[in-house]
This record gives sequence, C-alpha cells and structure tokens, in this order.
Amino acid sequence: MKKVILLAIIGGMLNLACEKKQEQTTQTTQAAQPTQAVDPANAPVFTLEQENYDFGDVKANEKVTKVITFTNTGASPLQIKDAKASCGCTVPKYSDKPIAPGEKGELTVEYTAPAMNGKQMKTVILITNTANQQEEFKISANVVEGQDAPAPPAPNTNVAPPPTFN
Repeated sequence: MKKVILLAIIGGMLNLACEKKQEQTTQTTQAAQPTQAVDPANAPVFTLEQENYDFGDVKANEKVTKVITFTNTGASPLQIKDAKASCGCTVPKYSDKPIAPGEKGELTVEYTAPAMNGKQMKTVILITNTANQQEEFKISANVVEGQDAPAPPAPNTNVAPPPTFN
C-alpha cells in the first residue's frame, strides 16, 4: 500500500512539473514574436548588388571569404539585427551600425568547404527592420578535390614480439 501511495505522489509531482514547463514554453514563444509592424512606405529596403554569390572552385576544407555589398534604398535607417546561415560551414559577419537611406553597407561571409565534392549552395538569412523583417541570399561554391592529407605514419617494425607464456 505504501508503494501505491508513493507512486501516486511521484506521479502527481511529475504532472505538475510538466504543466509548469509547458506554461513557461508558451510564454517564451509568445514573447519572441515581433510586436511591431513596419510601415512599408517608411521602411528601410535591403537591396543587394547581386542576388547570388559564387565562390567558384574551392578545395575541400578550404576557408574562403567574400564581402557582400548592399544598399539601403528605403526611407529610414536599415538595421541588421542578426545573421544566420543554413549550415555551420557558412558564417555571416555583420555590423550592428544602422545604414542610412541611400548608403551602402557590407557584410562578410566566411565559407569553409565540406569534404564533399561538387556544387554546394547555402542560404544566408538576415533578421532586419525591413517590412519583411527577414532578407536572404544564396552563396554557392564548386568543391573540388581537397587539400592533400598528411600521409599516415609508417608502421614501427622495430617492436619486440609479444611475450609467450608456457
């Protein structure tokens, strides 16, 4: 009987803990959603010089960098709040300094080619204060045979044979 009571108490505590966790998750999700709508007529506009950026032929495991230039063609200062990529091999770096209307800005994209040969395409996503609140562009590279790997060490032939037991 004591075991049944103990199991009921533990079950009740777990139920309460799960309900509290779900309530906290719901509150966090609601707080993360944007609350301000941007007026498109007065919003900044993120305009790239080109839509896609090609790194060309890149050796596997090689790191390459490209500077991406853009212009704020909108009516108010452009702010990049965050930058993400579709893969950990792509790292966008940006300034949090606002870009005035009509001014140019830059962000740097570092790409480390994977060990897979062939055409690779990645997406860079920018969280901004534009009417869309998100801008994106693509980078691509053709990964070619990688850099020469160091040769494995030669086996040590001067090792004594293992002892034998009689």
